[in-house]
Amino acid sequence: MAEALVLSAFSGEEMDAEKAEKKGDRKEKGAQKSKRIIRAPIDSEDSEPEQEKGGEIEEEQKNEVRKEATSMKEHKKRRNREAKERGQLEKQIASQQLKVHGLMSQMSNLKCEFSNEE
Repeated sequence: MAEALVLSAFSGEEMDAEKAEKKGDRKEKGAQKSKRIIRAPIDSEDSEPEQEKGGEIEEEQKNEVRKEATSMKEHKKRRNREAKERGQLEKQIASQQLKVHGLMSQMSNLKCEFSNEE
């Protein structure tokens, strides 16, 4: 029984040592990553073209949005204008149909009068 306690105490110490070792490894890896990040070259010359490119891209996107908005407005105006024209044409057709109907009724009345006179 005493041997079992000694073994369990010994294995506990080994586990603590392993945990400490793993923890140390993790810290070391983290330090290496941060060193890589710190060592990354930072050139103001390199960042400026990227900023300019980013500005150019933003400007292009803004222009694209403006063009789309203008295009949509023009499309809406064109649709409204076409609808107005369509309405006017329909009114003209309706008035001409009424005229034709009136002329046909006059013609049928004249035919009746002519046939009555004969």
